[in-house]
Amino acid sequence: MSAAAPQERPPWHGPASARGALVAGGVVVTTAAALAGAALTRALTPSVLYDPGPVVRFGLPVAHALGDLAAVLTVGFLVLATVVLPVHGTRTAHPPALAAATGAAAAWAVARLTVAVLTCADLTGVRLGETDFGQQLTGFLLGPGPGRGLLLAALLPAVLATLVAGTRSMAAAALSLLLALVALVPGAAATGAGTTPTTPGLHLLGAGLWIGTLGGLLLLGPELPGPVRVAALRRYVALVPWALVAIAVPGIARAWGNLAGVAWPYGRYGVLVGLKALALAVAAVAVVRYRPRTVQAPGSPVGFGRAPVVQAAVLAAALGAGAALAGSTPPLPDTPPAPPSAAELLTGYPLPADPAPLHWLTLWRPDPLWVVLLGVAAVGYLAGVRRLRTRGDRWSAARTASWLTGLAVLAWATCGAPAVHGRVAPGPHLVGNVVLGTLVPLLLAPAAPVTLLRRAVPPRGDGSRGAREWAQVVSGSRLLRSATRPVVAALLFATGAAVALSPLLGATVTTLAAGRPVLFLVLPLAGYPAAWLLVGTDPAPASPVAGMRPGRVGPGSDGHPPADGRAAQ
Repeated sequence: MSAAAPQERPPWHGPASARGALVAGGVVVTTAAALAGAALTRALTPSVLYDPGPVVRFGLPVAHALGDLAAVLTVGFLVLATVVLPVHGTRTAHPPALAAATGAAAAWAVARLTVAVLTCADLTGVRLGETDFGQQLTGFLLGPGPGRGLLLAALLPAVLATLVAGTRSMAAAALSLLLALVALVPGAAATGAGTTPTTPGLHLLGAGLWIGTLGGLLLLGPELPGPVRVAALRRYVALVPWALVAIAVPGIARAWGNLAGVAWPYGRYGVLVGLKALALAVAAVAVVRYRPRTVQAPGSPVGFGRAPVVQAAVLAAALGAGAALAGSTPPLPDTPPAPPSAAELLTGYPLPADPAPLHWLTLWRPDPLWVVLLGVAAVGYLAGVRRLRTRGDRWSAARTASWLTGLAVLAWATCGAPAVHGRVAPGPHLVGNVVLGTLVPLLLAPAAPVTLLRRAVPPRGDGSRGAREWAQVVSGSRLLRSATRPVVAALLFATGAAVALSPLLGATVTTLAAGRPVLFLVLPLAGYPAAWLLVGTDPAPASPVAGMRPGRVGPGSDGHPPADGRAAQ
């Protein structure tokens, strides 16, 4: 009787040394792509005026690239722990994913601190070995200018690493993921016209959902049970389209702003932009091409042969190219631009024309952050409605119209005339704030988004938490139950109104790097509990509040069974 042939294993399956080889390979590919991109754009060429030395010239793109790689891996591991992998025990998040996120966040902090040190040498012209460099570095990091942002970009991942190291519960893992998203914002400077302080952070968020999640699966996948691994791969594939949108929208905005006025083929900088876009397109096609094997290969340790390793290498090269672009000077336009006005120096945008009645509807300046958020909210809601109708269920057209109208008003307040004129005039700024705090919540609350989510998305049975499970956790939390009590809701609304109507408070918030998007997000959230009490149709998180809403429409009031029963079918 002949011995059975040994089962073939993928090259990444094996002991810790194999995972170490994967990490080393990712570092090498990312670093090589960053250096090659910097050489292509001549960012490694010594300056004519002063040369900070080869360590700074070659170290900056490498530190940028490794910092981005560590950042996206941190986000990816936390995404795996919070929404992809099942819960361990009662409420414990996946321990290996949290341990890996701790190490990645620590590497992220070290890389960003290295960027701060090298940037100081690059901007001041003082070489690292000179005697007064320490004094220059202290003044650079603590004084006004870009040094403070670079120091913050290093401190936030350090705080995150400490927090994740002590994290065990799913709630703490989710809070760590939110902190990681915040830490993405100061880590990269917005370059070029048409960008905002949150544009690079949004770009890295998409990379984290795609590159980070794939890297986490490659490193943690061999230790996962077969059914868990296959389910994780399904969820990773479902995340890729959303990640691609988060990468593409800010990437296109930055490329458009940096290459505006430059003739085709846009020089060396444009070539590097094209190579990065090509790498992302190849990786996206690979996901679509191998998706059937991913979701139909329960016996495979990873799901589709060598494809994930090749895809990860291509994405790592794209990440390195992005770091090289961030450290390269865009080409000058063919026609020399006019000297920047005072408004451009203060806001980054030219002074808009005097507001006319028609301008309130026709003047738009799209913000990539809100384009992505509103697009995801609209597409996700419509997809849920379509799933219900495909199943034969009814959903009120009035609810859909209320949701889409609320998103349209939100887009107008954040990307339209109030946002454009609000940068330079207090009146439009106050108009936008009032619309965000009052009208937007009153339009979104009747749309019953939580009810739609519970009815359209089936519950998970493996202990992991998807959008439906997290919505149930949040809606049943003590914090939300307190926020929806009438007195607390009134206080929240009054606080939001005070911020919205106070020129001093509004100006103070918007002077921060990410102050405007934070304000635009907080105002609807502050007004939503009061709007839910008045016109909301979602299930009540606390029974004492439910009876106080006039005309309440429950989850079964439109002729359908309760949400949980319907979704379980």
